[in-house]
Amino acid sequence: MLEYLITVVIGYLLGCFQVSYYLGKIFKKIDIREYGSNNAGASNATIVMGWKYGALTVFCDISKAIVAIMIIHLVFPDNPILKYLAGTTCIIGHIFPFYMKFKGGKGFASYIGMIIAIDFKIAIIAIIGIIAITIISDYIVIATLSVISGFPIYKLYTGEHIVILGLLTFIFIVIFIKHFINIKRIYKGEEIGLRSLFRKECES
Repeated sequence: MLEYLITVVIGYLLGCFQVSYYLGKIFKKIDIREYGSNNAGASNATIVMGWKYGALTVFCDISKAIVAIMIIHLVFPDNPILKYLAGTTCIIGHIFPFYMKFKGGKGFASYIGMIIAIDFKIAIIAIIGIIAITIISDYIVIATLSVISGFPIYKLYTGEHIVILGLLTFIFIVIFIKHFINIKRIYKGEEIGLRSLFRKECES
């Protein structure tokens, strides 16, 4: 049980490191959660602060999940479930950071980091898919839902352990709920699309 507890603590604490929040506070003197879509994620960082801040946030949010999984794999190399647990708790830490009243980001960038650390070949396919789907649909949320549903289905097809499938299903539900407001905005025509964001950035 100790190795599971250690994994949860490491994953969660690394996930709590909110780059967009710190960038907003230091460089823009704002709380990123009070602007745009009101969350501390990479998409909102891009909308509110621009591409440079958004790109740095994406990189860091992806990296913290990779680091969490690498640490756990080095410490507990014989238990593959712990890698998924580290990734899952890192995402939970990103979405629900304790020192920000559990109001963080939406977890997708860290989810990609988890896939990269666990299955690099699938991660490449997922990233290509994200780019293609986002360009075609104009909405990153469509790509998000495609990846968080596609990865568990792929793991089910490959006969993955039931506990791992449970973790992937759990995090799918959490991320889906966090993105439900984006789905409603698309339906109402209120969601900011990629092309609109690109035009805004070029004009600024």
